[in-house]
Amino acid sequence: MNLYDVTDPAKPKTLAEVVGDFTPEGEPTEIARQIHSVFAWDAGRKAYAVIVDNEEGTDVDIMDIPDPTKPQLIADYDLDKTFPQSLQAAPENLTEGFLHDMVVKNILGRQVLLASYWDAGYAALDATDPKNLKYIGGMHMDLDGARSTLRAQNPAALLGLREWQWLDAKTIAYEPKYPRTVEEPAKDVAGLANGGGGLLVLVTRSRTGGQLRPPSSYA
Repeated sequence: MNLYDVTDPAKPKTLAEVVGDFTPEGEPTEIARQIHSVFAWDAGRKAYAVIVDNEEGTDVDIMDIPDPTKPQLIADYDLDKTFPQSLQAAPENLTEGFLHDMVVKNILGRQVLLASYWDAGYAALDATDPKNLKYIGGMHMDLDGARSTLRAQNPAALLGLREWQWLDAKTIAYEPKYPRTVEEPAKDVAGLANGGGGLLVLVTRSRTGGQLRPPSSYA
């Protein structure tokens, strides 16, 4: 990974070059491991960069870069082992994940890292503390898994799942006072019931003191 000061884009200044993971599989080397891509993000008083390590199973490397002239490797993850729930059981070629690219965004006060695999889906992780990533959700989840995340009061784990026979999401609340919409919830519930059961997720927003509050999910 290379870092540059581009305050003046016409005259970039080198801050750090060829930095990254120098300890693949625990064996120190003189050259940082080859990488596929890197994404840096601003976390207030802190700044970090996450790297795709091309040369080992622990392919999620996180660098601490508040001083961009002295980047430090602070975490090294193998998502397959750390979060096995992000994998799927079949087919055989999708039972192991290799990090391809990633992005980090502040979502409702959390630094959310979206780690995209090649063809094995993705994992959404809470990277607010990069030394202690927490699993939010992933592309692969069945009805029982979704119910478990809701019982654990973690509705954000459903983010990114596509709607299908057991999942129906609504961003506009039902309005029973209007005759035309009285039948809507009954139709939606009946549709899930006829398909063998499922989740009807309602996403709502409210105002407090004139301020729009973050979305809440109810299932």
